[in-house]
Amino acid sequence: MTLIKKFDVLLVNFNPARGTMPGKIRPAIVIQTNSLNKVGHPSTLVIPISSKAYQNTSILRIKIEASSSNGLDKISFAVLDQLTAIDSSKIKQRIGELDLISKSDIMYGLKSIFDF
Repeated sequence: MTLIKKFDVLLVNFNPARGTMPGKIRPAIVIQTNSLNKVGHPSTLVIPISSKAYQNTSILRIKIEASSSNGLDKISFAVLDQLTAIDSSKIKQRIGELDLISKSDIMYGLKSIFDF
């Protein structure tokens, strides 16, 4: 697999579903530092992406517009409260990268929920 970078959008195999963690193959955003990405760390911190919108969850669900650069084919939502470490072997492929606005929105959301 090619080197992944922070804010890349990947297709990840989240099977099997566990508790509130989503199952199936779905997009996810790499959120860990490129220092770990460069050394081939065996796990990767990601934020799953869902096409399902929820009411009153603006701090936990960050809207991402579909674009050719991020590889998403419909409006989607970064599910911040599902941030997780995955085994890097679960990564299927890189499909794109977030734009600057989405990167900023994700960072703001993470700072809010972690109270940084």
